[in-house]
Amino acid sequence: MNPLQLLKTLTKSGTTAPLGETAFRPGQIVFGKVVSLFPNQVAEVKIGSQKLIAKLEVPLAINDQYWFQVQQGEGEIHLKIAAQDSSNLSDKLPSDLLLKQLGIAATKESRMLLEYAVQNRLSISKEWLHLGTSWLRNLPDQAAGLETMKRMLEKDFPLTKTVFTALVSATNTEHIRSLMERLVDLVKTSTSQSELSGNLLAVLNNLLGKEEDLTSFQPSQPDWRNSEAVGRHLKQLMNTIGLNYESELIQKGNDIGKEADQSSLKPLLLKYLNENPTPEQKQAAEQLLSRITALQLLSSDNGVLQQFVAQIPLSFPQFTTEATIQWNGRKQADGKIDPNYCRILFYLELETIGDTIIDVQIQNRIMTLEIMNERTDLKEISSSLIHSLKDQLRRLDYHLSSYSFSVPSEKQVITENLKNLAIPAIHHTIRGVDLRI
Repeated sequence: MNPLQLLKTLTKSGTTAPLGETAFRPGQIVFGKVVSLFPNQVAEVKIGSQKLIAKLEVPLAINDQYWFQVQQGEGEIHLKIAAQDSSNLSDKLPSDLLLKQLGIAATKESRMLLEYAVQNRLSISKEWLHLGTSWLRNLPDQAAGLETMKRMLEKDFPLTKTVFTALVSATNTEHIRSLMERLVDLVKTSTSQSELSGNLLAVLNNLLGKEEDLTSFQPSQPDWRNSEAVGRHLKQLMNTIGLNYESELIQKGNDIGKEADQSSLKPLLLKYLNENPTPEQKQAAEQLLSRITALQLLSSDNGVLQQFVAQIPLSFPQFTTEATIQWNGRKQADGKIDPNYCRILFYLELETIGDTIIDVQIQNRIMTLEIMNERTDLKEISSSLIHSLKDQLRRLDYHLSSYSFSVPSEKQVITENLKNLAIPAIHHTIRGVDLRI
């Protein structure tokens, strides 16, 4: 499991909402069972965990299961059989029959996707099924593809190949730093360097903290003991990657667009792909672009509530690493982040103690802290540092009410594949353990 998957598990953001909380739309296809029958072809139908009263177009039998399609209706839900087998209507309609009725070939991928929809109680559409089948066909990791199709349905993402590819990339365990380093190596091998490829190399090398390529794009290295400096540094890194590129383009117009085109990674990647790079360079650029797009898609702004996800490469004097951060909270009336109520999850690899998850929850500026790591002696080692931590938080007008240390459960186990993840903060090494406050 990669950091993005792990953080999603911890926040349960990937849990399917009960169908009872979802309004059905005309054209949706659902799998349900007839529970009760009433006069005038009205029936109680169970779809997933939801029971609803619906008007049926043909008589059906109690306890039998059918594929239904939601029809347009006024004041009530109308259901019709999505695929009709006149020879034996009371039998559970086979998937192949539904696929035939929808004009979709009954292949391994289409059957797999349809079965997955039933198992996960998804309300699907013909377009979702048709496109998902074609996208799964050439995908090596079809399990990741199925999970991605589910997420696209739940979040109402546009059904495009670009969105699908980007979200699939988020299931890849390869770090964003590795994607950047591979592209740097490939671009350097090009026999002819254009101004664009030179700008791309400069931005990539500066994000990777390579001193030999320092330019005006280089985010200045902060004083890691200064929380405000660290905050500015992280924000600058995220802007350089282009995580906020589209939103700033909308807010500030062409002026910010022209500047970002030269110093922001995402627009540079988009232009680079139009320069006819070699197949290897194109693949590396597309993989990196997909990862950035995935991070943007996984972030959401639903009015009052916000979620923000980022992966940021970091360079320290003795080692390089990256941070995966997920922030969930609400906005204030002025649109700014509310620092009084939020939850922040950090996935990082510290130089000495390895893979670590830090779960920070804040309610009315009262903070609870959970640190998850495979070492069992962290509580004892850190006991002398808690007082200092509380003092530092008090200066920022936060109160640490409780803290705990735990070893990840089997579902949260941190695998050996997850390496080189860290989050910058005040850095001390005390008795062989990294402390970040």
